[in-house]
Amino acid sequence: MHNANFGTLENPKPAPYQFSETDDGFEAETRVPIRNPQAGHRVTGTTEPITERHLVNRYYLPFSRRFGCSYPASGIDHIIYNCATPIDDERMMLVQWLYRNDSEDSCSTSELIAWDAAITAEDRDILEATDADACVDTARKVEFHMPSDKPGLVIRKQSLDLLRAHGEEEVHRGSSLRKVPV
Repeated sequence: MHNANFGTLENPKPAPYQFSETDDGFEAETRVPIRNPQAGHRVTGTTEPITERHLVNRYYLPFSRRFGCSYPASGIDHIIYNCATPIDDERMMLVQWLYRNDSEDSCSTSELIAWDAAITAEDRDILEATDADACVDTARKVEFHMPSDKPGLVIRKQSLDLLRAHGEEEVHRGSSLRKVPV
């Protein structure tokens, strides 16, 4: 929810979005009001206390994402690409880069790095609190889901399909049989 940055406690319900699955991922689009603290004024390009983000999120199998964030009030486009590379069963490396359509004078690189680092740190806290053995195969029925989980469920389904297309299956702690690739 990013309460330390731009989230709004008075509006905790996820915004509805348009969602379309693709052969290698998905695209999700929404508009959402966000809190605009002083630290975000140069990032968003406006000093309004609440502003709007137009989000176009694209995911590409197996581990890449394009997070398009536009601020209609200022015309700023804040586009993040990230790739999460698994290292082992419990660790990954995240590589992220950012493109914007403004100038260094409008918002410095150091301001942008600090802004996105705080957001990434909140995301990391959530990921590190998640069981590394979370199920990929949702047919195991070990979780309950709500509509905002749809992107993650599509990623899981497509990842499992990709594994199976290469003769693999999900291996989890509860497995009594472990398939070894030949």
